[in-house]
Parts: sequence; structure tokens; C-alpha cells
Amino acid sequence: MKEPQVLVGDLNAVPEAPEFAPLYERYNDAWPLGGEGPGYTIGTP
Repeated sequence: MKEPQVLVGDLNAVPEAPEFAPLYERYNDAWPLGGEGPGYTIGTP
């Protein structure tokens, strides 16, 4: 069985940024399950 992995950090981009595509291929975004608001790690774009 594979160990769970968590990626955290201030990635300075909105969730829809194309730079995240490789991450979304491997990881699921947990923000929709437990967050509030738009989920930005930067000021409102």
C-alpha cells in the first residue's frame, strides 16, 4: 500500500493556473472539501 502524500505551500497562483496541471494529474485538491472562499494563496487576482 502506498503512503499518503500531502503537498502544502504558498504556490502564488490561482487554482485554475495552467502551472498546476501537472500537480492535478497526481494530487487531488482538498480545498473543495474543507476550505471556504476561492482558495487563493495570493491576493484576489
